[in-house]
Amino acid sequence: MRACPQTGFSCSYCLPALLLTLLVLHALVSLADDDSGWRSDSFIPSAPWREQLADLPVYPEAGRLLEVAVTTGNYPYLVYIDPESLSVGADRVVRYAVVIVSATGARNVAYEGLRCTTRKYRRYAYGANGGWQALAEAPWERIMESGMGRYRYELYRYYLCDTTSDSLKRDEILRRLRYSRGGVVDE
Repeated sequence: MRACPQTGFSCSYCLPALLLTLLVLHALVSLADDDSGWRSDSFIPSAPWREQLADLPVYPEAGRLLEVAVTTGNYPYLVYIDPESLSVGADRVVRYAVVIVSATGARNVAYEGLRCTTRKYRRYAYGANGGWQALAEAPWERIMESGMGRYRYELYRYYLCDTTSDSLKRDEILRRLRYSRGGVVDE
């Protein structure tokens, strides 16, 4: 049998010594955990996320809309948010009424929700004839960086979300919408 290069003993002695050392270390680690009160079954799993029910806001009026500075690429449209509709729910969803006005004056109105933690949005209602047309169970969809929905990406990145929290407080969002592009969400 060959001698171990470290100890000079035969390898048949090294393996049992190594196993004994590992068992002693495991026992010491287990004792340390017992002394601290930590146990792997001490953790209570968090409840799965649930969306709260939200009522539709008052329909947006032209006189109170805030224009939001967003880059729309090749799509010539302006984006407005109704500050009266803006809310941050207990479920951490930022909800808002958005008015999109094309270069020809066509208006699209929607009530949407945005989840900063997942980078997803959902439409709750469309504007129709000066009122809301609610959508039944619209799915959460990924926010895209291009196309007609780019405004959502810019809302997510510069106005509604923050790198240090799930979402911002309503007052901070309104300040960003009114006065700046706000912080940038690192991706």
